[in-house]
Amino acid sequence: MFARSVGLSLLAALGVQGAPWKPSGPPTVTVKNGTYVGFHEPSYGQDIFLGIPYAQPPVGDLRFRVAQPLNETWEGTKAA
Repeated sequence: MFARSVGLSLLAALGVQGAPWKPSGPPTVTVKNGTYVGFHEPSYGQDIFLGIPYAQPPVGDLRFRVAQPLNETWEGTKAA
């Protein structure tokens, strides 16, 4: 009886793990300005997008002022 329940538990544990998922290509996200390409981090199992700007850079007249929305659009993709 004990061996049977241990065997079933082992079978269930092996069945739950399954094969690791591999992405077919880099992750992309489309926002109203254009499309960004990120990367997949396998150790966390997450798609990651780094460095997506949310406002215009604070240079010149924009220095020390309220952030201004990003006002550029593009065709194709940008790396994030």
